[in-house]
Amino acid sequence: MTSKCIICGNTDSKIIFNNYPGYMKGTSFNIYKCKFCNSHFINNEMDMKFIYDIIYSSTNTYGYDRYFNYAKKVKKINNPLKYLAYQESNYYPVYNFIRDKNQLKILEVGCGYGYLSYALHKTGHNITAIDIATGAISFARQNFGNYFHQTDLNSFSQQNSEKYDLIIATEVIEHLENPNDFIKTSANLLAPGGSILLTTPDKDYSDSSAIWQTDLPPVHLSWIGKSGIKALAKKNNMEVHFVNFSKYYSKYENRLVKYFVYRKERIESPILDENGSPIIKKPASSVHQVVSKIVHKIPLIRFLCNILYNLFNGSEITLGVILQKANNA
Repeated sequence: MTSKCIICGNTDSKIIFNNYPGYMKGTSFNIYKCKFCNSHFINNEMDMKFIYDIIYSSTNTYGYDRYFNYAKKVKKINNPLKYLAYQESNYYPVYNFIRDKNQLKILEVGCGYGYLSYALHKTGHNITAIDIATGAISFARQNFGNYFHQTDLNSFSQQNSEKYDLIIATEVIEHLENPNDFIKTSANLLAPGGSILLTTPDKDYSDSSAIWQTDLPPVHLSWIGKSGIKALAKKNNMEVHFVNFSKYYSKYENRLVKYFVYRKERIESPILDENGSPIIKKPASSVHQVVSKIVHKIPLIRFLCNILYNLFNGSEITLGVILQKANNA
């Protein structure tokens, strides 16, 4: 059975895994692989706004609970953007791109709880932020200001005539049914010389035989590497640049250890039960917690391992992407 690739449009993508467990217990999805752009993806018929409203209606949804914790902390931090950048690699490309720029007009798409927009606003940039999740936008407005809007990008673009110097979408494109339309719409919202900054889980970071080392479907609909991004850029006549992580020194994790952990794939269990309630994950064993604390939390060990890793590899689980309109566009 074949399917059209949701990244590049190739019509000869084939199933490589049947009935992969879904984000909600009792659901499953077929995983396809595109032989042209090497992306993995699913075909989805679920209502995604329903899923995101569930996720953001709870503060303890596994994986998303850390975002809520960031949202609680950023107001207490003098430089929240730098704080986020060295907590998690998703935000390092944003920090690296704008730290020498002033007063950019920025649109953040998929802003979630709004803490990244707040961090950008605090550095002096003019921010507009959107998300489809009602609970997330409600939280953002209550805690960070009135520059948040509950809408999707297509609706926003139809009702808005503004142009932006920078459009940011961290960990968004893998959630979309039509990434190509997203890039096209975003490009139309750019001011002359403007850029689109994306992050997404990097498929190239994992072993080539891996099936789905990203959030369970249908929360993530695709798993993309550089070939997939290049295909999207080419279709939209855009130049693409990839962020170099060889100078990234996380204050949260040992990147060398993380790299070796990701050499072995395991199928995750569902995050929500049949009724949509978060499933409470069992804590790691005491031995695992001690080892994890030693390798990730002790600054000297973490720093030395990260130096070694950056010298010999430097890649990151996050793929950072900068897209700009080609000169002939």
